Amino acid sequence: MSWWHYLFGLGGRISRLRYWQFALLSVVFVLIAAAVAAPYVAIEHPDASDPSKPLSPLAIATFAAAGIVVFAFAFATFAVFIKRLHDRNKSAWWLLIFAAGPPVLARIADGNLPSDVVLPPWATLTAAVLAMIVNLWGFIEIALLRGTRGANRYGPDPLAGR
Repeated sequence: MSWWHYLFGLGGRISRLRYWQFALLSVVFVLIAAAVAAPYVAIEHPDASDPSKPLSPLAIATFAAAGIVVFAFAFATFAVFIKRLHDRNKSAWWLLIFAAGPPVLARIADGNLPSDVVLPPWATLTAAVLAMIVNLWGFIEIALLRGTRGANRYGPDPLAGR
């Protein structure tokens, strides 16, 4: 599998080792991104309290570059997660549960609902517990469990021959 497909392809399977390599690469990437953004913060001292202040060319370039990089990084993260789910012989739709479920449940747990919606106290506690369970389940499913042995509907076993 090429690096391009590993980071941006949505098909195929990857092993836990490849997942953890991506996780390590992600930490390094975030540290480098912070080091690159630090000069902007040191030079510009952005002041969010005055929205009428025009952005400098450096600020515009920094925000544009950061937007492109963040989008590519988020897409690569989802692509790696999808390939791990494929390794477990699960559809990419499971990522919807693991990515969207906990924030929705956390919003319910925090009581951030329309004013006309009133939930009993046990519902907020239940939502908080469910959010933690879904987060833990997603982590175990994607990061810790071995993929299906042999070929599955998403491709050959990435550990075949090892």
